[in-house]
Amino acid sequence: MKPVSTTAIIGTPWCVVWTDKGRVFYFNPSTKTSVWERPIELRSREDVDKLISEPPAVVTGQQQQKATSSPASSNTAVDDLNSRSSASNMGQSPDVASNVSRSPQVGSAEKKMKLDINITAASSGSASNQTAPLTTKTAPKTMKKEVTSEIEREAAKKRETIPIEERIETFRQMLEEKEVNPASTFSRELGKIVFDPRYLLLTSNERRETFEKYCQEKVELEQKKRREKIKAVTNDFKQLLAEAKLTSRSTFEEFHEKYSKDARYKALEKTKDREILFDDHLAYLRRKEREERSQIEQQLMPSSSSASTLHSHHNHSHHSRHHERRSHSRHRSSSRSMPKDDAESIYTNILVELIAETDIDWHDAKRIMRKHPHWPYVDRLPRDWMEMIFEQHLDKIYLRRKEKFQQLLGETKEVTLASEWRDIRRIIREDPRYIKFAGNSDRRCEREFREFIKKRRAICIENFKQLLRETRLIDGDTRRKIEESEHQHLIDIIGSLRDDKRYIELESISDARRKILLSYIEELADAARSKTSSPNTLSSKTAADSGCQVDGQAQSTPSCNIDASNSSHTLQADANDNPSENNESNNMKIEQSNTNDLDGDANQSIGALEETADG
Repeated sequence: MKPVSTTAIIGTPWCVVWTDKGRVFYFNPSTKTSVWERPIELRSREDVDKLISEPPAVVTGQQQQKATSSPASSNTAVDDLNSRSSASNMGQSPDVASNVSRSPQVGSAEKKMKLDINITAASSGSASNQTAPLTTKTAPKTMKKEVTSEIEREAAKKRETIPIEERIETFRQMLEEKEVNPASTFSRELGKIVFDPRYLLLTSNERRETFEKYCQEKVELEQKKRREKIKAVTNDFKQLLAEAKLTSRSTFEEFHEKYSKDARYKALEKTKDREILFDDHLAYLRRKEREERSQIEQQLMPSSSSASTLHSHHNHSHHSRHHERRSHSRHRSSSRSMPKDDAESIYTNILVELIAETDIDWHDAKRIMRKHPHWPYVDRLPRDWMEMIFEQHLDKIYLRRKEKFQQLLGETKEVTLASEWRDIRRIIREDPRYIKFAGNSDRRCEREFREFIKKRRAICIENFKQLLRETRLIDGDTRRKIEESEHQHLIDIIGSLRDDKRYIELESISDARRKILLSYIEELADAARSKTSSPNTLSSKTAADSGCQVDGQAQSTPSCNIDASNSSHTLQADANDNPSENNESNNMKIEQSNTNDLDGDANQSIGALEETADG
């Protein structure tokens, strides 16, 4: 069974295909699929019904030849047709229905005669029962040529009515709609466009020519867009380099670490392209610095240009060699005759340009600076002064990096008043500010970290003490209230403090904060007690002094004799004084015991309150 006729259905990718045995199937060249049943999009279409109900001339001729050659088998074929039609109405395929309804005699006759029946489906989706004549094989090539020539004649008539410019534009629109790949060939993309009605608007040569021109323009347009995109991305990256404020001594690693998250940095996909643009920018910066240095040299040495002009005018004169010798001597002594301020300025610029590390000594630095082309201009400066300026330069670098390191510690959220250096170092060791400040020794960073924590702790403690002084609930009577309320008053004090920032800052050292609070309460209690006891102490001491004097006057006699009764009275007074001293010492011990009890109970109360607040 071979296809002998193909007819494209306008507006769809499907084709109606007739076989040499008079059967019909549907073919989709886009998806390369073939089906016997009518697709959903072809149902209820009159043009499809007409194509199926009217077989081509080639198929009809074959059927007539087959009918004349075997009239005896027509009755059997009609019976087979009826059985197939009934099977089609029941939803079965034609082949299955024919196998069910055939008798052995009919099957052998069909096998011998090689007959088949053509069944055409109705527009409602159900197959219409029609009796198809018997067909035989014919040459498909002749039939194909006839169909092709007929289609070409119709297309040629249509082309005569439409201008060539309009047909080309329509054909190009078809290529655009079908999303033809401009990098492919005409033969490979033919399957996308061959079944479109607009395909026949041009001749074969015009199609290929238009297709190639369309692909060429499309490729050029895509290349232009790509170049514009690359140019825009490159310009954005250059703008990022300009905004980064780089120097001639900057490195790509530092730039990458700082700006890797910038959209302009990510837009340039290849790292190699980024490095090339970065190197070009550094070369531009170096060239600019050289130009600036040359301008400074010209400003500092104006006599050299005038001397060279003088040489050009007197090359052939009698005194030309004399002038030349004088100019060379002036050039050699330019460093000696240069103003001191200018030489000091050049020396400072050399330091800034070449010395960027703090771990270098004066001898190594001088060996590096001697290679600078401007060193002869500063070689006559005093060595002590140069070394002093060198040390000041190192101090500036150290202070600047120290400030950056302290800023890094302040920005790190993990740094608390109880933090350990080994834990913080693990967090910040990749930061450039840490790397620059550490240099060759990590102890410098550790020492600065401890100093930073010490200062920060002192500031936080002082702020907390200021908070306690501002709290009205804490006064000289607070200790007594805490004892009487069974520490409820202390809990109220903590509740009023815990929302303040100055209280929260000491969260990492809560034990020290608790001791500061209790110590402050004790200080106020002692101060209040000393104020109340000071007037009584003064009055008793005055009375005792006056009493002793009266007794002395009463006991004293001109002969300085001491009465036994008086002496016994004195001994009795001494005996009475000793118990009072013992009572006072006992009272001090009891008071100290009460203070310790207050500290222990207060610690428990504060700890329980803080746990409740955390919960």
